[in-house]
Amino acid sequence: MKIAFIGGGHMAHALIAGLYQSNEIIVAEHNAERRQKLAEEFKIETCAVLPADAGLDVLVLAVRPPQAQEACAGLPPAGCIMSVIAGLRCQQLAQWTERSLAEIIRIMPNTPAQVQQGMTFAYADHTAAEVARNNTAYIFKTVGQFAWVREESLLDSVTAVSGSGPAYIYYIIEAMQQAAQRFGLAPAEAQQAVLQTLRGACAMVEENPQQSVTELWQAVAVPGGTTARALAVMQEAQMQQTIIEAMVACRQRAQAMGEELAK
Repeated sequence: MKIAFIGGGHMAHALIAGLYQSNEIIVAEHNAERRQKLAEEFKIETCAVLPADAGLDVLVLAVRPPQAQEACAGLPPAGCIMSVIAGLRCQQLAQWTERSLAEIIRIMPNTPAQVQQGMTFAYADHTAAEVARNNTAYIFKTVGQFAWVREESLLDSVTAVSGSGPAYIYYIIEAMQQAAQRFGLAPAEAQQAVLQTLRGACAMVEENPQQSVTELWQAVAVPGGTTARALAVMQEAQMQQTIIEAMVACRQRAQAMGEELAK
Protein backbone atom coordinates (compact mmCIF):
# COMPACT_ATOMS: atom_id res chain seq x y z
CA MET A 1 0.00 0.00 0.00
CA LYS A 2 1.24 3.50 -0.79
CA ILE A 3 0.55 5.89 2.07
CA ALA A 4 1.27 9.61 2.17
CA PHE A 5 1.42 11.76 5.28
CA ILE A 6 0.96 15.51 5.24
CA GLY A 7 2.76 16.58 8.39
CA GLY A 8 5.66 14.74 9.96
CA GLY A 9 5.05 15.30 13.67
CA HIS A 10 4.73 12.88 16.57
CA MET A 11 1.60 11.06 15.40
CA ALA A 12 2.88 10.65 11.85
CA HIS A 13 6.19 9.39 13.25
CA ALA A 14 4.41 6.78 15.38
CA LEU A 15 2.37 5.51 12.43
CA ILE A 16 5.33 5.47 10.06
CA ALA A 17 7.31 3.40 12.59
CA GLY A 18 4.62 0.73 12.45
CA LEU A 19 4.11 0.83 8.69
CA TYR A 20 7.30 1.62 6.81
CA GLN A 21 8.70 -1.90 6.61
CA SER A 22 5.74 -3.32 4.69
CA ASN A 23 4.34 -0.26 2.88
CA GLU A 24 5.55 2.51 0.59
CA ILE A 25 5.60 5.74 2.59
CA ILE A 26 5.96 9.35 1.48
CA VAL A 27 5.85 12.35 3.82
CA ALA A 28 5.16 15.97 2.92
CA GLU A 29 6.61 18.23 5.60
CA HIS A 30 7.52 21.92 5.34
CA ASN A 31 10.22 21.70 8.02
CA ALA A 32 13.44 20.68 6.25
CA GLU A 33 15.12 19.39 9.40
CA ARG A 34 12.16 17.15 10.22
CA ARG A 35 12.06 15.86 6.63
CA GLN A 36 15.70 14.91 6.85
CA LYS A 37 15.28 13.11 10.18
CA LEU A 38 12.35 11.06 8.89
CA ALA A 39 14.19 10.18 5.69
CA GLU A 40 17.29 9.07 7.58
CA GLU A 41 15.45 7.13 10.29
CA PHE A 42 13.02 5.21 8.09
CA LYS A 43 14.67 5.40 4.64
CA ILE A 44 11.47 6.83 3.16
CA GLU A 45 10.72 9.52 0.60
CA THR A 46 10.09 13.01 1.94
CA CYS A 47 9.18 16.26 0.22
CA ALA A 48 7.83 19.73 0.91
CA VAL A 49 4.76 19.22 -1.32
CA LEU A 50 3.24 15.96 -2.54
CA PRO A 51 3.54 15.41 -6.31
CA ALA A 52 0.27 15.41 -8.24
CA ASP A 53 0.99 11.95 -9.67
CA ALA A 54 1.87 10.27 -6.36
CA GLY A 55 -0.48 7.33 -7.00
CA LEU A 56 -1.71 7.06 -3.41
CA ASP A 57 -3.90 4.46 -1.79
CA VAL A 58 -4.21 6.49 1.42
CA LEU A 59 -3.47 10.09 2.37
CA VAL A 60 -3.19 10.92 6.08
CA LEU A 61 -3.60 14.53 7.20
CA ALA A 62 -1.52 15.01 10.35
CA VAL A 63 -1.12 18.76 10.80
CA ARG A 64 -2.29 21.11 13.56
CA PRO A 65 -5.82 22.58 13.28
CA PRO A 66 -4.64 26.10 12.29
CA GLN A 67 -2.81 24.57 9.31
CA ALA A 68 -5.68 22.33 8.25
CA GLN A 69 -7.31 24.38 5.49
CA GLU A 70 -4.00 25.19 3.84
CA ALA A 71 -2.96 21.54 3.99
CA CYS A 72 -6.17 20.49 2.23
CA ALA A 73 -5.55 22.63 -0.84
CA GLY A 74 -4.53 20.87 -4.04
CA LEU A 75 -4.20 17.36 -2.64
CA PRO A 76 -3.29 14.63 -5.14
CA PRO A 77 -5.76 11.80 -5.86
CA ALA A 78 -5.95 9.04 -3.22
CA GLY A 79 -8.18 6.10 -2.42
CA CYS A 80 -9.24 7.82 0.79
CA ILE A 81 -8.25 10.70 3.03
CA MET A 82 -7.77 10.08 6.74
CA SER A 83 -7.61 13.02 9.12
CA VAL A 84 -6.14 12.98 12.63
CA ILE A 85 -6.76 16.75 12.96
CA ALA A 86 -8.61 17.46 16.22
CA GLY A 87 -12.06 18.96 15.75
CA LEU A 88 -12.09 18.89 11.93
CA ARG A 89 -15.43 17.42 10.88
CA CYS A 90 -15.90 15.18 7.88
CA GLN A 91 -18.25 17.58 6.09
CA GLN A 92 -15.75 20.43 6.44
CA LEU A 93 -12.88 18.22 5.30
CA ALA A 94 -14.85 17.07 2.27
CA GLN A 95 -15.54 20.71 1.37
CA TRP A 96 -11.91 21.81 1.74
CA THR A 97 -10.53 18.84 -0.19
CA GLU A 98 -13.32 18.86 -2.80
CA ARG A 99 -13.97 15.17 -2.19
CA SER A 100 -17.10 13.20 -1.35
CA LEU A 101 -17.89 12.08 2.20
CA ALA A 102 -17.34 8.51 1.00
CA GLU A 103 -13.62 9.31 0.67
CA ILE A 104 -13.20 10.85 4.14
CA ILE A 105 -12.25 9.04 7.36
CA ARG A 106 -11.97 11.01 10.61
CA ILE A 107 -9.59 9.64 13.26
CA MET A 108 -8.96 10.30 16.96
CA PRO A 109 -5.72 8.57 18.05
CA ASN A 110 -3.64 9.28 21.16
CA THR A 111 0.04 9.72 21.96
CA PRO A 112 0.73 6.20 23.37
CA ALA A 113 0.60 5.20 19.71
CA GLN A 114 4.28 6.21 19.80
CA VAL A 115 4.97 3.04 21.82
CA GLN A 116 2.36 0.86 20.07
CA GLN A 117 -0.06 1.22 23.00
CA GLY A 118 -2.47 3.67 21.42
CA MET A 119 -6.25 3.79 21.49
CA THR A 120 -7.68 5.00 18.20
CA PHE A 121 -11.31 5.66 17.31
CA ALA A 122 -12.55 6.40 13.80
CA TYR A 123 -15.69 7.49 11.99
CA ALA A 124 -16.65 7.03 8.35
CA ASP A 125 -19.81 7.94 6.49
CA HIS A 126 -22.09 5.03 5.62
CA THR A 127 -21.09 5.50 1.97
CA ALA A 128 -17.40 4.82 2.64
CA ALA A 129 -15.99 1.86 0.72
CA GLU A 130 -15.10 -1.34 2.53
CA VAL A 131 -11.50 -1.06 1.30
CA ALA A 132 -11.20 2.37 2.96
CA ARG A 133 -12.53 0.97 6.23
CA ASN A 134 -10.18 -1.99 6.06
CA ASN A 135 -7.17 0.22 5.31
CA THR A 136 -8.05 2.46 8.25
CA ALA A 137 -8.21 -0.47 10.66
CA TYR A 138 -4.97 -1.91 9.26
CA ILE A 139 -3.03 1.35 9.67
CA PHE A 140 -4.14 2.17 13.19
CA LYS A 141 -3.95 -1.36 14.56
CA THR A 142 -0.21 -1.14 13.97
CA VAL A 143 0.02 1.30 16.90
CA GLY A 144 -2.43 -0.17 19.41
CA GLN A 145 -6.14 -0.86 19.72
CA PHE A 146 -8.71 0.40 17.21
CA ALA A 147 -12.51 0.83 17.14
CA TRP A 148 -15.19 2.57 15.07
CA VAL A 149 -17.75 4.98 16.54
CA ARG A 150 -21.32 4.93 15.23
CA GLU A 151 -21.74 8.73 15.13
CA GLU A 152 -19.21 11.42 14.28
CA SER A 153 -20.17 13.46 17.37
CA LEU A 154 -18.82 10.65 19.54
CA LEU A 155 -15.30 11.56 18.39
CA ASP A 156 -15.59 14.69 20.55
CA SER A 157 -16.48 12.38 23.44
CA VAL A 158 -13.55 10.02 22.93
CA THR A 159 -11.28 13.06 22.58
CA ALA A 160 -12.11 13.78 26.24
CA VAL A 161 -11.55 10.14 27.25
CA SER A 162 -8.73 8.55 25.28
CA GLY A 163 -7.47 11.43 23.16
CA SER A 164 -6.59 13.73 26.05
CA GLY A 165 -6.69 10.98 28.67
CA PRO A 166 -2.95 10.23 28.70
CA ALA A 167 -2.29 13.78 29.94
CA TYR A 168 -4.63 13.23 32.89
CA ILE A 169 -2.74 10.08 33.81
CA TYR A 170 0.65 11.80 33.49
CA TYR A 171 -0.63 14.54 35.80
CA ILE A 172 -1.64 11.95 38.42
CA ILE A 173 1.69 10.14 38.01
CA GLU A 174 3.52 13.41 38.57
CA ALA A 175 1.64 14.07 41.82
CA MET A 176 2.20 10.54 43.13
CA GLN A 177 5.91 10.69 42.29
CA GLN A 178 6.26 14.04 44.03
CA ALA A 179 4.64 12.61 47.15
CA ALA A 180 6.85 9.50 47.02
CA GLN A 181 9.98 11.63 46.83
CA ARG A 182 8.74 13.81 49.68
CA PHE A 183 8.49 10.60 51.73
CA GLY A 184 12.15 9.80 51.03
CA LEU A 185 12.16 7.63 47.91
CA ALA A 186 14.77 8.37 45.27
CA PRO A 187 13.37 9.60 41.92
CA ALA A 188 13.95 6.22 40.23
CA GLU A 189 12.35 4.38 43.14
CA ALA A 190 9.37 6.72 43.11
CA GLN A 191 8.86 6.22 39.40
CA GLN A 192 9.10 2.44 39.66
CA ALA A 193 6.63 2.34 42.55
CA VAL A 194 4.06 4.55 40.84
CA LEU A 195 4.26 3.03 37.36
CA GLN A 196 4.07 -0.56 38.57
CA THR A 197 1.17 0.34 40.83
CA LEU A 198 -0.70 1.74 37.83
CA ARG A 199 0.12 -1.30 35.69
CA GLY A 200 -1.05 -3.61 38.45
CA ALA A 201 -4.27 -1.67 39.01
CA CYS A 202 -5.09 -1.76 35.29
CA ALA A 203 -4.41 -5.50 35.21
CA MET A 204 -6.75 -6.02 38.17
CA VAL A 205 -9.56 -4.21 36.34
CA GLU A 206 -8.99 -6.17 33.11
CA GLU A 207 -8.64 -9.58 34.75
CA ASN A 208 -11.57 -9.22 37.14
CA PRO A 209 -14.50 -8.31 34.86
CA GLN A 210 -16.95 -9.68 37.41
CA GLN A 211 -15.98 -6.90 39.82
CA SER A 212 -16.76 -3.22 39.33
CA VAL A 213 -14.05 -0.63 39.78
CA THR A 214 -15.92 0.57 42.86
CA GLU A 215 -15.74 -2.92 44.38
CA LEU A 216 -12.02 -3.10 43.67
CA TRP A 217 -11.16 0.14 45.48
CA GLN A 218 -13.52 -0.66 48.32
CA ALA A 219 -11.71 -3.99 48.79
CA VAL A 220 -8.47 -2.09 49.46
CA ALA A 221 -10.03 0.65 51.58
CA VAL A 222 -10.50 -1.24 54.87
CA PRO A 223 -12.53 0.95 57.30
CA GLY A 224 -10.19 2.81 59.64
CA GLY A 225 -7.13 1.89 57.55
CA THR A 226 -4.56 3.88 55.61
CA THR A 227 -6.24 3.67 52.20
CA ALA A 228 -9.58 4.72 53.66
CA ARG A 229 -7.93 7.79 55.16
CA ALA A 230 -6.34 8.70 51.82
CA LEU A 231 -9.61 8.26 49.93
CA ALA A 232 -11.44 10.37 52.51
CA VAL A 233 -9.11 13.26 51.65
CA MET A 234 -9.77 12.76 47.92
CA GLN A 235 -13.53 12.58 48.47
CA GLU A 236 -13.50 15.73 50.58
CA ALA A 237 -11.71 17.48 47.69
CA GLN A 238 -14.35 16.07 45.30
CA MET A 239 -11.59 14.60 43.18
CA GLN A 240 -13.87 12.38 41.06
CA GLN A 241 -16.20 15.27 40.29
CA THR A 242 -13.25 17.47 39.35
CA ILE A 243 -12.03 14.85 36.88
CA ILE A 244 -15.51 14.55 35.37
CA GLU A 245 -15.81 18.33 35.04
CA ALA A 246 -12.38 18.49 33.39
CA MET A 247 -13.44 15.88 30.84
CA VAL A 248 -16.67 17.75 30.16
CA ALA A 249 -14.61 20.90 29.51
CA CYS A 250 -12.35 18.94 27.17
CA ARG A 251 -15.32 17.64 25.18
CA GLN A 252 -16.81 21.13 24.97
CA ARG A 253 -13.51 22.49 23.66
CA ALA A 254 -13.38 19.75 21.01
CA GLN A 255 -16.89 20.71 19.90
CA ALA A 256 -15.95 24.39 19.82
CA MET A 257 -12.86 23.67 17.72
CA GLY A 258 -15.06 21.96 15.17
CA GLU A 259 -17.32 25.00 15.02
CA GLU A 260 -14.33 27.34 14.69
CA LEU A 261 -12.87 25.31 11.82
CA ALA A 262 -16.25 25.35 10.06
CA LYS A 263 -16.39 29.16 9.93
